[in-house]
Amino acid sequence: MITIGIANIFRREWIEIEKIPFPYTLVYHTCLVNVENIRRREWPTRTTFLTGLLVGFILCLPIGATYMFPWFPDIYSWKVNTCGPGSQWFAPPGIPWHLGINKHPTFWAFMLIIPIHYLFSTLFYLLIFEIAVFASYAAGYYTEMTQYDFCGRNWCAPSPYVSPPIQISVISTGAMIGIFISMIIYERRYIAETLSAAFGRLRGSEVESREPTSYRSSWIMVIASFILMMAFFMYTGLSPWLSFVVPFAGVVTWMVTGMVWGRIGFAYEPCYDLTPAMIRVMAWPTQLLPEVNSVDYALVPLLSREHIGHYAAAGFGSAFYASVLSYKMTDLARINTKDVFKLIVVSLFPALFVYLLCKIALLPGLFGARRIGYEISKAISSGTSGIDLLIYRFQKPLYICS
Repeated sequence: MITIGIANIFRREWIEIEKIPFPYTLVYHTCLVNVENIRRREWPTRTTFLTGLLVGFILCLPIGATYMFPWFPDIYSWKVNTCGPGSQWFAPPGIPWHLGINKHPTFWAFMLIIPIHYLFSTLFYLLIFEIAVFASYAAGYYTEMTQYDFCGRNWCAPSPYVSPPIQISVISTGAMIGIFISMIIYERRYIAETLSAAFGRLRGSEVESREPTSYRSSWIMVIASFILMMAFFMYTGLSPWLSFVVPFAGVVTWMVTGMVWGRIGFAYEPCYDLTPAMIRVMAWPTQLLPEVNSVDYALVPLLSREHIGHYAAAGFGSAFYASVLSYKMTDLARINTKDVFKLIVVSLFPALFVYLLCKIALLPGLFGARRIGYEISKAISSGTSGIDLLIYRFQKPLYICS
């Protein structure tokens, strides 16, 4: 409810005033409009839309078919030369090159609707980073990178992501904190306006006329949910300060990541660097390898990665992404925001419950933890205890590298 309330508060600023594009929503809305008018032969984009569906199906079929049918030819080298979500290494050995080519056909189509200045900025700073990696390698750093496989070059220490002199993860965390502070400063007048409306100082104003709830209700939702989450964490054994830090880190993480996602359609994975580092800065700024001697050290690593900052699949990310995406759709389709808010609340809570039920209870029981959890299975096979594994992931956001 925290992130839903935040989405309610900032909806007008982000969607009606700033006009943040939310490229995913543009794709969904375009598909919706074309499906609604597909029967009309005079519809101007009818042929283009149908042709695009056919081409997309043909190009994406090999990915799904490779997973489902062992006999299907591995056209995209998905089984032998793929890292993570679909990246293929193309550099020769012996150099610290660690970038790949995305093999998802939809990724390249999606790039066509991203504003060109965002793409240029991404490419420019990526080039700067790559030059820094090669310069560091020439100076004697990261020499082990050439011995790693493709994925290991991004995650296994020593690497430019987690090791000096570049340590880009620290830079990313600093950038996140800086963006959040800049957002608060930039939105200060808007925030003050919503608070004035919440306290009844803008009676008769039309600023709330198109909002899903009143600003008073949205602020109460955020504050009450935050307090209840703190109370729950303290009940489970966390200290009062960590009970505040953990949800606050979630708010910072997803406000920043969500705005990046809203502008370019994809965002950094905050569960590896941003959220854990934010918690460490606020809770343990001087401890490099904390000893597991309290509930704080035992639980916070799991909370930071799996429930607060893990992609957009956990509670904070999914609720925030679903809310702002839905409100962008209401603006494009001219739908009543109050009706959409009701749908968000009604649909998100059962969805999160079913997701957690499948993840925790059903999937491990049906398929086994070794088949669904790479890191847990690696830890079991190597004799690493669960707490040690969590602390390891919290201290350094790396895969367990052999």
